[in-house]
Amino acid sequence: MSLVDSSKLLNWYKSLWSRTVDLVGDFLGSELFIIDGDSLLLECFSNEKLDFSPGFQLLHATYIVEKFLQKLRQRKCVFEIVFFDCNAQLCVPAGTSDDNNYRYLLAREAILQHLVTISQEKEHGLGVHVFESYHSDSFKEYLLDSGAFAFMCHEGVMDEINEIDEVSDSDGDGDDDDSSDEDYQEDNRDDDFTNETKSGKIHFRASSSVIGLRIMIRWFITHGYNIALVNNLEFRDTKIMAMVIQGSVKAQDTSSVQEVLQANISTYSDDSSMMTASELLKMAIHEDPNLTQSQCLLVVSLAVMSKDGSNSLTNTSGFTTAILHLVILQHVKLEDRVIPAFRVLNTQFFDAFLKTSKSVLTSAGWKDAMKRHRLPCDLPDFSDGRMFFQVQTMLDILGVYRVISPTTLLPFNKLASLVDRLCGTKLMIEELDDATEEITSSARSGVNKPGKKLAPEIGGESPKFVKVLPFHNAVFDEHLTPVHLEIEASVDEEIWSSRKFMDLNHWHSSRPLDQKKAILTPRNWWQQKRDQLYMAEMRHYAESLLGSVGMSQTETIVVERSSSSHKTAPVVQEKQPTRSKNKHNARGPTVREQAAAAIQKAASERDHKRKNQWTINLQKFSKVDDTMVRFTRVEDYLSGLSKDDRRIMEPEILTHLLDTLVQAICDKNASEQTEKVLLATHVWSVLARLMKVRQGINADISKYVGKVCQRLELPLVQLETQIEHPLSCKVSNAILKAPKIMTGTDPVGFQLLYGGPFMDRSIDSTPDPRTPDFNPDRWQREVLDQIDQKKSAFIVAPTSAGKTFISFYAMRQILKDDDDGVLVYAAPTKALVNQIAAEVMARFSKSYPEKATSKSVWAIHTRDHRINNPLTCQILITVPHILQIMLLAPANAKTWTPRLKRIIFDEIHCIGQADDGIVWEQLLLLSPCPIIALSATVGNPDEFNSWLQRAQSTNGHDLKMIQHHHRYSDLRKYVYHGPRTFTFEGFSKLDGLSHLGLDDADWMELMHPVLSLADRTRRIPDDFSLEPRDCFTLWRAMTDLQTSDFPVHPSLNPFDRFSGIIIQKKHIIEWQRPLKDLLDTWMKDRKSPFEALLHRLSQPDKTTFATTTTDATGVNKSENPPPSSSSGLFSSTLPLVYSLYAQGALPALFFNYDRSQCEDICHHLLRELQDAETKWKATSSKWKSDMDKWNEWRKQQAKKKSVKTTKVGKGKKGDEDEPMSRADQMRESASVETSQWALFDPERPVEMFSLADSKKLRPSEFAVYAEQLRRREMPKWLIDALERGIGVHHAGMNRKYRQICEILFRKGFLRVVIATGTLALGINMPCKTVVFSGDSVFLTALNFRQAAGRAGRRGFDILGNVVFQQIPTAKVQRLISSRLPDLNGHFPITTSLVLRLFILLHGSGQSASAIKSINSILSQPRICLGGPEMKQTVLHYLRFSIEYLRRNYLLDDTGAPLNFAGCISHLYYTESSSFAFHALLISGYFDGLCKHIGDEKKRPKILHTLMLVMSHLFARVPLRKSVLESWRTAEKRSSSVVILPPLPEEACKILHAHNSQVLDIYSGYVSTFIDQHVKGYDRSLPFSSVKCGGDKSASELGLSQVHNHTAPKIMSLFYALSGKNDSWETVSDLCESIRSDVWLEASVVPYVPVASESHPLNAYLLDFFKHGNIKQLETANKIRRGDIWFVLNDFSMVLATITTTLENFLNPKGNDVDMDMLNIGGRGDSKEFETDAMFVDEEAAEMGAEPTQTDRQERVVPAVSGKGIPRRAGKGRVAESWEDDLSEDVKEAISKETGSNHATGRPNLRLVETGEGLDQSRRSSLVLVYKAFSELKNEFDDKFRAMWA
Repeated sequence: MSLVDSSKLLNWYKSLWSRTVDLVGDFLGSELFIIDGDSLLLECFSNEKLDFSPGFQLLHATYIVEKFLQKLRQRKCVFEIVFFDCNAQLCVPAGTSDDNNYRYLLAREAILQHLVTISQEKEHGLGVHVFESYHSDSFKEYLLDSGAFAFMCHEGVMDEINEIDEVSDSDGDGDDDDSSDEDYQEDNRDDDFTNETKSGKIHFRASSSVIGLRIMIRWFITHGYNIALVNNLEFRDTKIMAMVIQGSVKAQDTSSVQEVLQANISTYSDDSSMMTASELLKMAIHEDPNLTQSQCLLVVSLAVMSKDGSNSLTNTSGFTTAILHLVILQHVKLEDRVIPAFRVLNTQFFDAFLKTSKSVLTSAGWKDAMKRHRLPCDLPDFSDGRMFFQVQTMLDILGVYRVISPTTLLPFNKLASLVDRLCGTKLMIEELDDATEEITSSARSGVNKPGKKLAPEIGGESPKFVKVLPFHNAVFDEHLTPVHLEIEASVDEEIWSSRKFMDLNHWHSSRPLDQKKAILTPRNWWQQKRDQLYMAEMRHYAESLLGSVGMSQTETIVVERSSSSHKTAPVVQEKQPTRSKNKHNARGPTVREQAAAAIQKAASERDHKRKNQWTINLQKFSKVDDTMVRFTRVEDYLSGLSKDDRRIMEPEILTHLLDTLVQAICDKNASEQTEKVLLATHVWSVLARLMKVRQGINADISKYVGKVCQRLELPLVQLETQIEHPLSCKVSNAILKAPKIMTGTDPVGFQLLYGGPFMDRSIDSTPDPRTPDFNPDRWQREVLDQIDQKKSAFIVAPTSAGKTFISFYAMRQILKDDDDGVLVYAAPTKALVNQIAAEVMARFSKSYPEKATSKSVWAIHTRDHRINNPLTCQILITVPHILQIMLLAPANAKTWTPRLKRIIFDEIHCIGQADDGIVWEQLLLLSPCPIIALSATVGNPDEFNSWLQRAQSTNGHDLKMIQHHHRYSDLRKYVYHGPRTFTFEGFSKLDGLSHLGLDDADWMELMHPVLSLADRTRRIPDDFSLEPRDCFTLWRAMTDLQTSDFPVHPSLNPFDRFSGIIIQKKHIIEWQRPLKDLLDTWMKDRKSPFEALLHRLSQPDKTTFATTTTDATGVNKSENPPPSSSSGLFSSTLPLVYSLYAQGALPALFFNYDRSQCEDICHHLLRELQDAETKWKATSSKWKSDMDKWNEWRKQQAKKKSVKTTKVGKGKKGDEDEPMSRADQMRESASVETSQWALFDPERPVEMFSLADSKKLRPSEFAVYAEQLRRREMPKWLIDALERGIGVHHAGMNRKYRQICEILFRKGFLRVVIATGTLALGINMPCKTVVFSGDSVFLTALNFRQAAGRAGRRGFDILGNVVFQQIPTAKVQRLISSRLPDLNGHFPITTSLVLRLFILLHGSGQSASAIKSINSILSQPRICLGGPEMKQTVLHYLRFSIEYLRRNYLLDDTGAPLNFAGCISHLYYTESSSFAFHALLISGYFDGLCKHIGDEKKRPKILHTLMLVMSHLFARVPLRKSVLESWRTAEKRSSSVVILPPLPEEACKILHAHNSQVLDIYSGYVSTFIDQHVKGYDRSLPFSSVKCGGDKSASELGLSQVHNHTAPKIMSLFYALSGKNDSWETVSDLCESIRSDVWLEASVVPYVPVASESHPLNAYLLDFFKHGNIKQLETANKIRRGDIWFVLNDFSMVLATITTTLENFLNPKGNDVDMDMLNIGGRGDSKEFETDAMFVDEEAAEMGAEPTQTDRQERVVPAVSGKGIPRRAGKGRVAESWEDDLSEDVKEAISKETGSNHATGRPNLRLVETGEGLDQSRRSSLVLVYKAFSELKNEFDDKFRAMWA
């Protein structure tokens, strides 16, 4: 291959984007993926702990492979392994000499055959396949059959390429006081090495593996597969974080690299004659058929070596060594095989033996022989180099008779005799005589020859950690009783004596916060302004929800007090009438009867008035000649009625609609079948609605409906007469002459084909007084029962099934019970929080006692904003992080937490998320009250329910799982194939009836759900559903294709099953079940007609008219589109929107899981509309005419205005005493004819080039929204897009913009919104169509179901459309047919949580709720969702987490938190990084670094060093190795910092010391756990459970003289085979090498790798701090554009947390610090807050609310002065700057330390008073540390804020 071609390939690979995802949760789910076997071996063979030369530890290598597979299986991955013969060489690690290649190839073949063997055992569930190459037809067929989703392989970059010793950072040491700022600023030079010297070497090394692997990656990407890199996997707790590569390449582009492929194909070439080997193999097996594969390979290899005739390699000693070494391997215990390496070794014979064995093992003769004879496979333990050399040395020194033992003699002779017979050698040993026995016995007793040192040096030590510090806590001691540890009190004294400079007072105030006197942290003026704006916004937002199902204005209820101290309002509870003592009252009606009569009379009058109004409107409608237009207007009129009006008028209006349709049938006299069906479908839809009417059906309506059914030959509908009143208006006689449009159509067939969406969907529904608005189904009543009984419930029901009312019913119960109970609603997204809060505001109001001035019905609390007091409301809507902070806040433990009555967890499946899932899991374990858990997407509900029941039962709450499997409205799926050419000339007005579904849409292909089951290896998912039409077409196709072996039972015939009835949804569900069972039977049997069934269903269905269409250019619209690309996605969006518009299928949500691409799609769509409009305006005569008329009208208006002004001016002189009256003015105004040109605006989008529905929003209203967005400096194109009815919605968009987008979509003005998954989780944005626009790694089965559920929402649409745009057909099928992934939990007992529990316990004064929380989480036997029962593991881990906290001065011996405990606990979301930060903080490193922060010359360097350290701690993003490779080989580098420079030396030393301490502590954890709970050694391979080694000890085999060392206790024996013992360098080493029956994950250990312990890190934060250029972050640092805001905001939040907690540490005032932390956010959030506050007065007025207006249940609650201006506690003035916000003594201290007057105004947080008891010098240093972090935060935030400029 030429260098040009290789460069092209490497450049292509470098251009690919990657993202790190949760492999199972975010990407694969339960999908099958393929692992490239050679990539797997390459990763395992590259393990630094593996001894392959000279030791050749084959069993250790096998263990590493199986350990990897076991980790995948534990995390519920579904995978198979494939090996390609052409890639065999790719498993050899880079840098391996050619002389050692054979070792890896031999190991490859041995492990491969071992994996193939275990794959044949069903219990392992592993598939292993071998192919010649990935180009082979057999492999392509395998791909099709397997339905694999992704490919996992290595990218071929070795670790040694990535060492960055040469990368230096001259500014790394913060103590270099002599460096100047100028040196710092100018030091942007490149690193001290040349690219040329490195470049050639890298290309040379890459030629064998890098190129070959990347060619393979290119091939798989070409064929539509995403790539997961095996060399970048991180096993984090129960998750697998994987780097996934996305890209696209055309198939023809691979031709230029085919020659590379050929150059890299490796075939097995043998030096020896394989013909001879095959013959010897046959002879060996014939001689002894009971051989194992290792024995057979040994014998044949020695025989081949003997036949070759090389005297130097066929000596008897070598043969004897080889045989005896294998005998020992098969008989000795594994723990006796731990042998250190010898210093001097003769490897000549061993090398030759391995080479020959490799040739034999890879020969075709061997494979054929094993297929025929199936010898037991023990190849993973075929050879052990260390044992071989041990035996070789023993034989050289002692001789064979002193080494052989009676135990090994027989098996040795068995193999030796076989070699003798094959080769003519004499290896057999005669029977041992007595003398030999004596010699051997003495040898075993340790008698050695003088002068020979047989015992090698033994490596490894016992763990350093032996004893723990004293600890006693009554609450925790009860749980820790089973953990027996030795206490060393003297160690405790020594440790604390060495840290006397640290203050040992508790980190917070010694007095618990008195909740009655507490106030939240005073909020400054802009925070108050912002909150006032939020209140006004919330009212406005709630208005957009009105009219939704369950959200009408009349349903807003008033919940009265049930307390005896307040009277109950009549609307809730009526007083019983007292019996009158006056006898004369009995003669006439009672007062009650009179009141009832009056009410009835008023109701009758209202009904009469409504009917009169209908009569008047009907006369207007009757004047419309076009029946279709009339039908549409009456429909709109009906939909606009209130609930009460609808109840009275709906029957008559529906009858009129029915009559109008009959007239349309007569008028049109349709001849086309499609038109007849459309009309008949709409007639049936009206009939279906009449069948659901429960009040108002009279005899006239019933009779007319019967006539319609008979005349049109529709299924007969019989309505029961409910009232006797006649119709207000008579129907026409059109029915008498209407044609019989459905002649010949069976009523059953009509209902199944066309009536499915209109079927009655109630399932066991009955009236229930608890839900007066609807009749709940049985499952809904069960939920209500659980709530009434104050029990817990886990509810699994699909989207649109009717879960919404559950939460509000529970809220109503809490409000009715009393004024103190609290319900918390936890939602995963802030968008959902805002929506629920708005609904609560619209639904509930409540009167509280006058004394309860702070009470409110509801409150919102997120990091973004807070409305109302979260501690005094009754319904708190929040996110999980905030709820966790509140539950663990000591101040809440005695006051707020005991008031909790219920917690609702919406979208509970978020527990499976990699990032925040652990918070959900901890909350479920900590919940002190009954819960309601809601979800539509749980793959393992039974398992999750079992775990949840245990968690709830611990706290004494019963939990019941309630499942419902059926959506209310069906979803119909389509694949969109865009046209090759498309000319857009505007949207035409829609005439006629709307279509149901998209069957007639252009370029749309209907996908029958059964087509998604093309992969027969998959089972039908549990939630796989078919709509009635699908069932009917499936039954019909199966009936046509049935055979005698595969019949369709007559009971499935729908014409018999449903004859004479009106079919309901429940009937379809019952019919669907046996249909799916039969389908499943056909799928499983290869002989069934299943393939023919798929072919039949894929053909256009003439009955449903889902035919392919051809566009005007003759292009078939059903042809497959070109390969997906962003350009194809953009160009096909407008044709798709046009197609949806033409079918009346808008509004639509377009889901794309790339934030930046969402914006790009919107921008492209906007430009296309604008360009088309511009072109039309330039050529349209109508537009020219309109403009001329408008200009003329403007001139006339100007003249009139001029004349009027003149008249008024003259009239002032003579008519001043006769002004025009108000009535005259109104008459004059009414007489002025409004011209159409008064509403004409040429700047507004032309209607035919806009998707906005102008009827739903006045231009003046939109102008208000537009102005609000302009104030926030939103890009003009986004506002223009909104004006044309197009919006974008993702988490990175401005909060105000997102809110406006949601409001306008609900109003119906916006009709297309392009969004990420932010709208998939429960947001009420009902739409007709959901489009999945483009593929993504995040488009998984889970996200598909969540997003698709937005279509066809209950109460809005009877059918939802789901469209796939630019997504491969195979992916579409997989999404529809995939089962939901199982929920896997996390190990929730983190070190941070342990610390927070102690803070809770101590800070609350051992409160009952705190104790309950601790007992709740520690009493769980199965602490981890999806994990085994591991209570003892949890307790040991807990005890050693306490030990870690003790040794790091965060807890005292009673568990009281110390020193910086508060700071570290509030950084809980960074977990391990927070403890590394603490190590630097408590060591005084930051004190030394920041001591000169006041020196302006040194300040930049200090901040740079501080930023470097913080980047190492809190921005640990590994660089993709290929990115690093390309950066190092680049001829010209950008000025960006790509590789994070090393830590400063002092910081590195401190963290190394910290990590060493952590290593000692957690190795002690493992050691004590093994002592108490583990017996024996782990001798079995972890995945296959194959037992390795024998049962004989070393002494029994004659090896005691060289085995005078002990086996490792902690380390796995398999790891120890490579010469290691119980000693480790890093925590990662400990976790990797620990024995498999002990649990320890690196992710739960509080340590951060430093320097050589970790891979190179991305310097994106340091780079941004350097130049503030986000474009460089995207191009150089490879941070995705859509992710930049989030990663920067996350770090800004870290800085905010640190500065706030340092302030609180220095100034403990007794305030509730935990509650203060709720308001901490990143600069990205606060920038929006400040902007909101700037315009609060204008925008509150625009939304019709006064910003100062407050309300008893909706109020902002920060502490404020009497005039509403925030003031500092204890001060008499307003803080106007940060200096004012500091107390005088602190300002003086900072000035004294820094020598500055603080005129720069950088710190923005307050230091109120000196921390009590803190050493003065230490305090002074911490003040400077605080100042440095404040300055760093401000400088970083300034650059971050500049992103908006």
